[in-house]
Amino acid sequence: MLSVRKNDTERHRKALKRGIIFSAREKNALLNPHVELLLFFILFLLFPLIAAAAEPLLIEGSIAPEMDLKELFLTVNSPDAASVDQEAIFALDGVVSAREILQPSEAGFIGLLELTIGEWQGLESVTAYRCYIQLEGERFSALIPEGRQRNPDPREIPLNASVIAFGRYIGYSEDADGARYPVLLGEAVRVLK
Repeated sequence: MLSVRKNDTERHRKALKRGIIFSAREKNALLNPHVELLLFFILFLLFPLIAAAAEPLLIEGSIAPEMDLKELFLTVNSPDAASVDQEAIFALDGVVSAREILQPSEAGFIGLLELTIGEWQGLESVTAYRCYIQLEGERFSALIPEGRQRNPDPREIPLNASVIAFGRYIGYSEDADGARYPVLLGEAVRVLK
């Protein structure tokens, strides 16, 4: 630390009044320790506000880590389908096996991603588990393109990409054979590299 004698401090203050320029080191020596302490406490109190403003994505609600895509699929296809928590956020990983635009951007974008995972049953068969992620709003419109693009958007989610999707359970879709597929309202989707 730079030590400043009382005579030097007086000389600096008089020179400041006359408009003489000091180096950064000399200016720092002139700071009052109380001012430094006050600045520290102001920054200390403002730090949580600054950090909260820097959050890129805030998903409100509790994430249900105990349920993956397979567990959710099996629960929806059991007699206990009504027990799925509609307030929880599910974090599901899988492969995008299909994507579709249900409503174009002009009318308020709604898109659909089909996530699939598979599990080998012995050596000859695979059981597939599927769910649908419904994406609503303009922020998702770049993820699913309208038709094939010559120069794809870097935010586009390609087919067969491994992704993690966060969403709330809103119900299920049923096929002609009676199999049920969970449908989640998407909060966020990220491609896994």
